[in-house]
Amino acid sequence: MLTLGWILLALSVSAVGVALFSLTVGDGLAPLFFEDAAITAGIGGTCILSTMGRTFELRFRDATFLTVLAWFAVPCFIALPYLAEPLYLSPADAYFEAVSGLTTTGATVLTGLDKLPHSILLWRSLSQWIGGMG
Repeated sequence: MLTLGWILLALSVSAVGVALFSLTVGDGLAPLFFEDAAITAGIGGTCILSTMGRTFELRFRDATFLTVLAWFAVPCFIALPYLAEPLYLSPADAYFEAVSGLTTTGATVLTGLDKLPHSILLWRSLSQWIGGMG
């Protein structure tokens, strides 16, 4: 859980970066990304604090479980901005968009990409960049 917490905290920093970008371009979506960052940081911080002070050895089975958990949990947090205005994607479509970004497949359920707010496009790009690194 400690590793998952740090992953979520890093993701929340990315959301803050997009929120600051949104403030700069003035597309009005900064509160959305600040809320996403707060939710993600809160849950990530809880994961970290719940395991602080404990020593444990990461076995192969634990590492496998952590990997599977991260691949299911992280897209949930990436999908949060897609659920709200201006996209209002369904939870399944938002999750698909997030997984598509993390796996860098390039598949999308969004239409009219050239008309989307710049902060949403940056969020999509960041999710693909994060997925490409991992």
